[in-house]
Amino acid sequence: MTARVLRAQGLPFSASRQEIEEFFAGYGLSGRLHIQADAFGQRTGIAIVEFASQADAQRAKSDLNMQHMGSRYIELLDARDRDLDCLALSNGHSRPTVGKVLRMQGLPFSASKQDIEQFFTGYGLSGRMHIQLDGFGQPTGIAIVELVSETDAQRAKVELNRQHMGSRYIELLDAKERDLDCLSSSQARPVAAQVLRVQGLPFSASKNEIEQFFAGYALSGRVHFQLDAFGQKTGIAFVEFASEADAKRAKSDLNMQHMGSRYIELLDARDRDLDGCFGDGNGGMKDSMMDFLQMMSAFAGWSGKSGGTAGKGGDGGSRGGGWDKSKAPAGKVLRVQGLPFSASRQDVQTFFMGYGLSGRMHLPADAAGQTTGIAFVEFVSEAEAKRAWSQKNFQYMGSRYIELMEARDQDIQMHFGSGNGGYGAMKGCFGARAFPY
Repeated sequence: MTARVLRAQGLPFSASRQEIEEFFAGYGLSGRLHIQADAFGQRTGIAIVEFASQADAQRAKSDLNMQHMGSRYIELLDARDRDLDCLALSNGHSRPTVGKVLRMQGLPFSASKQDIEQFFTGYGLSGRMHIQLDGFGQPTGIAIVELVSETDAQRAKVELNRQHMGSRYIELLDAKERDLDCLSSSQARPVAAQVLRVQGLPFSASKNEIEQFFAGYALSGRVHFQLDAFGQKTGIAFVEFASEADAKRAKSDLNMQHMGSRYIELLDARDRDLDGCFGDGNGGMKDSMMDFLQMMSAFAGWSGKSGGTAGKGGDGGSRGGGWDKSKAPAGKVLRVQGLPFSASRQDVQTFFMGYGLSGRMHLPADAAGQTTGIAFVEFVSEAEAKRAWSQKNFQYMGSRYIELMEARDQDIQMHFGSGNGGYGAMKGCFGARAFPY
């Protein structure tokens, strides 16, 4: 299939699927197209495009290579095996229609697919849904949901907009074109017992080579390669089998067998593996981002506040894996969750009026430029952060209650990477980084 797939490089970062299809108008596209994003969810200017035939692909390459899309010229290259892997993952389903898709904002961070289905009871869901995650694999309070018809979508929007799920009201908006990209990449979540984690792969291993390794063990066809923050393979893949019995038999027979010169370890997949690879359309971003930030911390020699190797107080990184919402913060930066999507920097400052803020604050946005309902706020001292946490946690901003918790080291590095005050882990590698606000 490689011969009928092209890699398009140099695309405008704003380029949509429709614009890419228009660029290739008249060249027989198959309908399968993958727009590549980096570990932060930002587009890279690269797309993988499949054509109906090898002849169509080579004709497009000959005629359109170095032609312009807007002010940018586009390079067309033959796809590599690894390009086919991401194409296979991205387009297992046909692309939805904009009119049938809604964007949900303001969801509780604990909201599951089942909770969303119950919210839309009686409104004809198609079954395709994407719960958006941030760069660390944490829910952002946003989901993209497809209904069976435009009539169902518009009726749900009129009748359910600003209705509550638990204590939070939910905003329903018409989906944008780029929302459809993430929805079309979402696939049904597999059963954990049918998935194996495959470790020790050669970095050049392709999907075809993995299928050959498991020949005779009834694969479902879904294989996910874990990538690092730079888009490089890590030597880990997640493979779904047709049944639990096939997965167990493969693990028993093939564990520690060789692929080329490397022996392969086969492990049972964890729930987090399924979420990162098959269930949410984010391609294992959580693990790759965590690995990337931990690597950068080690490289820069950052030791936190009190000489520990991965977290504050020399605790060996106890804060690295998630948030303990019941624990009083030990640092100066708080993670603020549950903000109204319209909340501004001034609104956050007003919420913390009377508490010593340092002036450094970051309100992350998703790939579409929408705020996520999360902010990271630095206080002048650890005592002020702790006082704000004890007095303002679960207080309301408008109709929404606000959750406060200590920011993790990786959050501080990402959002306050080169600032003063002991949060300069990235400076030695990338130089000074301007504060975003």
